[in-house]
Amino acid sequence: MITIKIETIIRRLEKRGFDDPTDANDYLVALKTLEREHLKKDQMYYRESHEKNKKLKIECLKRINDKKIDAEIRVKFLDLYKKSLKFDSLIDFDSYLLYLEFEREPHERFYQPRRNIFLKHGVIQAFQDLEDNTLDILTLSLPPGVGKSTLGIMFLSWIMGKYPNDCNLASAHSDKLTRSFYDGALTVINDPDYLWHDIFSDVVLQGTNSKDETINLNKPNRFKTLTCRSIDGSLTGATRCSRYLYADDLVSGIEEAMSKQRMDSLWSKYGNDLKSRKKQKCKEIHIATRWSIYDPIGRLQLIHENNQKARFINIPALDEEGKSNFEYDYGVGFDTAYFEDMKETMDDASFRALYMGEPVEREGQLYKIEELKRYYELPNIEPDAILCLSDTANSGTDYTCMLIGYKYADDIYIHDVVYDNSPPTYVKPQLVNAILRNDVQQGQFESNNAGGNICDDVQKEVKERGGRCKLTKKYTTTNKETRIITNSDFVKSNFFFRDKSTYKNSDQYAKFISDICSYTMAGRNPHDDSVDALAMFALYINKSNYYKPEIFKRPI
Repeated sequence: MITIKIETIIRRLEKRGFDDPTDANDYLVALKTLEREHLKKDQMYYRESHEKNKKLKIECLKRINDKKIDAEIRVKFLDLYKKSLKFDSLIDFDSYLLYLEFEREPHERFYQPRRNIFLKHGVIQAFQDLEDNTLDILTLSLPPGVGKSTLGIMFLSWIMGKYPNDCNLASAHSDKLTRSFYDGALTVINDPDYLWHDIFSDVVLQGTNSKDETINLNKPNRFKTLTCRSIDGSLTGATRCSRYLYADDLVSGIEEAMSKQRMDSLWSKYGNDLKSRKKQKCKEIHIATRWSIYDPIGRLQLIHENNQKARFINIPALDEEGKSNFEYDYGVGFDTAYFEDMKETMDDASFRALYMGEPVEREGQLYKIEELKRYYELPNIEPDAILCLSDTANSGTDYTCMLIGYKYADDIYIHDVVYDNSPPTYVKPQLVNAILRNDVQQGQFESNNAGGNICDDVQKEVKERGGRCKLTKKYTTTNKETRIITNSDFVKSNFFFRDKSTYKNSDQYAKFISDICSYTMAGRNPHDDSVDALAMFALYINKSNYYKPEIFKRPI
């Protein structure tokens, strides 16, 4: 009966709207009361109350930011917004983060400046899904220095407050790093700048041990609420984890990553030492800057690629347009120029791994960047032929790759490319324009899948726009890997590629070169379209005859 009355009050207040802060406050009180009534019925959370509260928070923010409203009224809505955040903090990670730092100046907060980026890329939702039992495993790959570890520590502080009698384990490659986890979590709990105790008012700090890097809440337990221990530390018998196994940067650096043997050893340590500490239903979080395809995240991706309860998030430093993904609010983070500078001063494989989340197995690379023949300008003579080869995409993740080659005797200069994984409607105009601006004379399209139809469409438009290019189609039946490897020597000997100074890092040509040099003969290759197009171009050239036109006088 009480519940029905409260629901009636809620509906009545919703009809009135939230222009009056008193009505809005009464609405929040009613939501809290409704939740308590349902908790009496052994329902863990009454989700409808919190869904309605989300709308209330939005309405509060509108009025807080409306300069036309009296300042005193806006202050009241600000106070109500704070109360509304606190109401959601126990079940909503985003609200917890906002409320936790509410008393700090906006520019001094960790979460507020980074919030829009983390929300945009689904990071906060992924942590939420772990708690809502939608996920069991989450891996998060981000560049160095963007706040991934701090976010992980704040998540652990939330879990510790919610489940003070459960145990969690945080590990990394070194004691120094795990010590930062311990210090960070303890700071969130103890520092009055954070409102942790305001959220978890019934939770007490029972004990800490800086030497063992443990924090325990509420009551003495053999296994502490949080234990921080390096992967090389003593784990057996020291701890268990019932809620979360948290692993952050298990790989120490490039020296370890370059050794397949050490990566195998690390994987064994993870399985025997870390994972064996898990109790049933314990979830896993792996956060790292990627170093190797054989690192723990890489191997977990292989094992769980079809697991609906595992999510793998990678946010590269630069987006598809070459713009920074980490230019946070309040001048925090890194702009595009910063990452461009890092790219210029690092070798391609290192930048791809550390900053783009695309680790390359350097041992077994088919094409090394230093082996590619480069040029600044085309030879100052007429080419024997201007040719193109197009390998069309098979799926949404594959790239359509068209190579424009200027042939001088036995040398082929790859002067222009189309390298794009967009849908055909967006790619086809690029193919036409590339053929026309280079005055291509002949070309070949792979006709597998939709390649034949695309070839016909491109041929038609080129002709309509005055081009004189003859395009042919060829169905490919040879094994891709064999084709790539057997033609690589010819490519290395006869193909020339533009010097790095002649194109921008955001250009398709840069992505094309990068994918060439990431192909390995040992391991998985998610993007082999570039090297396959090179192989098919080599076959096309070797199986065709091109004659340079010769001018001569008539005999008569």
